[in-house]
Amino acid sequence: MFVACIGLAAVSCGLDSDPDKRREIRRVRSPDGGVDAVLEYVTTDHLSADIQELYLAPAGEHPKFGNDLRVAAFSYLCQPLTLRWRADSVLEIGFDQAMIYSFTNVWYGPWQSDSTRIVELRLSPVGEHSLPNLLGRQCRATRP
Repeated sequence: MFVACIGLAAVSCGLDSDPDKRREIRRVRSPDGGVDAVLEYVTTDHLSADIQELYLAPAGEHPKFGNDLRVAAFSYLCQPLTLRWRADSVLEIGFDQAMIYSFTNVWYGPWQSDSTRIVELRLSPVGEHSLPNLLGRQCRATRP
């Protein structure tokens, strides 16, 4: 629990905005080509788990970073996240085991100069238990 709290504190204190601590690991474009789901890997200190943050951005653009702009933050991932667009405005986030620090199920983004694009986000755990290291399920956190 202590390590998880330190990890959350590191994200909250702005570590996630340091460009030297993050790198893009995956980008998946919506079926209509308008929005990119961008997964960023954020390196933290030696006392906490590294974090993967998910952002949505207009296609081809770099996401704006920060606690208020990300749609989800994960750590202690046992398997890589899967990102699957179910429709132009519905993104499914699949995972085996993970600690989820933040999540919102809606994203409002620029679509055209005079309107807003809305995307629904859905979490989709693949197993019966989605928290890491519960009930004897052990894994080592993956590094992309």
